[in-house]
Amino acid sequence: MTSISRLLATIRRRPRGAGPYRRYWWWTLALGCGLLLLAALQAVLFWHDHMELFQDLQPGFRTRLAVFTGILAASTLGVFLLVLRYFFQAYVVPLHRLEEDLEALAVGAPEARVDAAGAEGAERLAGGLNRLMERYQDSEARIGERVAEATASADAETKQLGTVLDSLGQSVIVCDAAGAVVRYNRTARSLLEPRLGRPVYGIVEKELCDYALETVAAQLAAGVRHPSVEFTAERAAGEPLWGRIAPVAGDDAPLHGFVLTLEETARPLSSTELLPAVRVKFHTDPELALLRELRFVVFDTETTGLSPSKGDEIISVGAVVVAQGRVVAEEVFETLVNPGIPVSAASTRIHGLTNDDLEGQPGIDETLVAFARFTEEAVLVAHNASFDMEFLKRKEGDTGIAFRQPVLCTLILSAIVHPNQSSHALDTLLTRYGIRRAGRHAALGDARMTAELLLRLLPQLEARGITTLEHAVRASRLNPLSRLKY
Repeated sequence: MTSISRLLATIRRRPRGAGPYRRYWWWTLALGCGLLLLAALQAVLFWHDHMELFQDLQPGFRTRLAVFTGILAASTLGVFLLVLRYFFQAYVVPLHRLEEDLEALAVGAPEARVDAAGAEGAERLAGGLNRLMERYQDSEARIGERVAEATASADAETKQLGTVLDSLGQSVIVCDAAGAVVRYNRTARSLLEPRLGRPVYGIVEKELCDYALETVAAQLAAGVRHPSVEFTAERAAGEPLWGRIAPVAGDDAPLHGFVLTLEETARPLSSTELLPAVRVKFHTDPELALLRELRFVVFDTETTGLSPSKGDEIISVGAVVVAQGRVVAEEVFETLVNPGIPVSAASTRIHGLTNDDLEGQPGIDETLVAFARFTEEAVLVAHNASFDMEFLKRKEGDTGIAFRQPVLCTLILSAIVHPNQSSHALDTLLTRYGIRRAGRHAALGDARMTAELLLRLLPQLEARGITTLEHAVRASRLNPLSRLKY
């Protein structure tokens, strides 16, 4: 949820230390010093050539002449600075903004547009870009229709495969060669809670997988037609599991990945075959991990008002997962929350939630327990994250739940990649990147749109050398918008 009054006023303050503004201040300093030096030199030469004339003037007249000369010099300098500022505002800054808009168009959807009204001094060029994008959108629509027709059969087969997997009583998890989860069925989601893009070793120990894959590789090399390895393991709660690992092989590589099948078994496990599965956290330092390889939980909250320090409470939480370069449709978190206090009429006008909607909903304690579990092993992301995180932090003492994982803010990330834009509000960015509005001002709807925005920002961050989580956190802390507090 966005603080409309205080936030937008802060967003519209341009970061003065970036782009053309840095050059503007250098030019201002250089011209100012040059003009002052020139004026001082002319004054010294004039004084030297007309010293006798000045000595004959009355002291009061000499004082008034010196004051007039100083005022004239200051006025001239001021006019030069105003002209220089107008030149930068009218010609330099608009070009930099258009450059950033072009970059946004390159990674945005066909519906992306340049804000022609805000392209001061370059309205015609901005309008031309928008007309080109309209033609591009029409072309993409025609191509999309043909591609949809050509891939309808493949989509049907994919859906059929998904239906077959979901109908199985066994838990099926498909992993790549590195052990990262790329697909799973409904049974696995309910029994084991896998996370797309995260290592499967949180479910089955890495040593067991390594041994099984070595055995499978040997079977492939020996020409076994249906290679696989069976094993038994134990869940954290002690229930025995029977498992099987089979390879996903291809012509160009002996092992593209593997399929892990797990199901509960009533057969007791012997001490020789018991290989317990232990849940794990990040296997590598998340600060050093590449951004495109991380698992993100993009979330948003709706609240009773805009002032957590004055007692406003969370009334809705929505979140989606971003992993492997896409929004994971299967992993979604959404809930209403009973805040225990009335919802203000002003807030209801924004998100549409009333006191009757929240009656009988779970409290914040129960909600945060479930949300903390959903966000395990993930980097948190929100638009204007300081607002949402302030509500979560204020509940640490009451609930005992603390969100200590790294947090990124798409508002700040946008300001990093496009420092010359006048606004980084969510609605502005949705237009800039052509992201379809669906469920605006609903927690889950805003989370989904923010997730799409994150996917647009990641390649632009990478192009600027911000490739790891450590880089992104450091750049975010240096941005002026990181000082937003609630």
